[in-house]
Amino acid sequence: MQGTRIRLRDFIETIDGWFFSVAGYENHPKIKGFLRYIPDDSGDRINRFGKGRFRKLMSDEAIEFIKKNKPEYDVSGLHMVPHEDVVRHYSPARMLYRTMAGNDRLRKVVGFFLPEIPFHKMGISGSLLIGMEKETSDIDFVVYGKSWFRARERLKRFMGREVEEPDEEIWKTIYRKRMPPLSFEEFLLHEKRKFIRGVIDGTYFDLLHVRTTMDHPVREKKGVVLGEKRIMARIIDDTYAFDYPSFYRIQHDEVDGILCFTHTYVGQAFRGELVEAKGKLEIIEGKRYLVVGTTREAKDEYIKSLTLLEESG
Repeated sequence: MQGTRIRLRDFIETIDGWFFSVAGYENHPKIKGFLRYIPDDSGDRINRFGKGRFRKLMSDEAIEFIKKNKPEYDVSGLHMVPHEDVVRHYSPARMLYRTMAGNDRLRKVVGFFLPEIPFHKMGISGSLLIGMEKETSDIDFVVYGKSWFRARERLKRFMGREVEEPDEEIWKTIYRKRMPPLSFEEFLLHEKRKFIRGVIDGTYFDLLHVRTTMDHPVREKKGVVLGEKRIMARIIDDTYAFDYPSFYRIQHDEVDGILCFTHTYVGQAFRGELVEAKGKLEIIEGKRYLVVGTTREAKDEYIKSLTLLEESG
């Protein structure tokens, strides 16, 4: 797989028949990912491409499975896969047209964004990408590059008309899945203004951003950890708020910015807002960052806009 461009939202299949979601853009010399599906004769996922039955692993399960069966992949809770162990690379953009065949739910989501968003700027990730979906599976809808921002604006513009907000049951399901150390009410206030989730004719989908360049102010690398820290700071630049990692440049005496490696806090705050955040303070290439999402669940790590909470009463 050397030379093949592998990036965030892609999936890879290894020689062991395991499926990993790709968790970043910098994937050399190894691919940064997370184990999602393993073969299991009694599993509840039947692969659409004829590969048999599989089981989806929860985060803690996946971590323990790798530690036991492939400890050389384990690096601080992430899974680093050698390129030579990969037998297939699944690209959301390349697989979209094929995945749409016979899938009315996906076609409706694609149709909503056409023609404003070019078809070649779209993709499908998650279980649909690798043929592991159930009838009720959510749609992880990818839009590439600057087109993503136009897609978000379209979603915002037509919310309540051609597309609906998730209902309370869906919001609570997302909340339980994410398990943020925020109250449900706080979580909902932040999520509803992001406009990255929608429902079309009963089908729930996420609007996922994938960058098409390596342009980002901070490298995806582990820094020198100084310890846990909670800060209050003013956001002075939100250009990369919806990127990966999310990056918020802040006004603070000790910290240069907030880096976020979990989708939970993508687009969590905007320029001019006062935020409270908790994570690990790290030095990366000479600068100090508060890193949120140092584990997949980001337990006891968070970002919340105090400005938003104050304005909501």
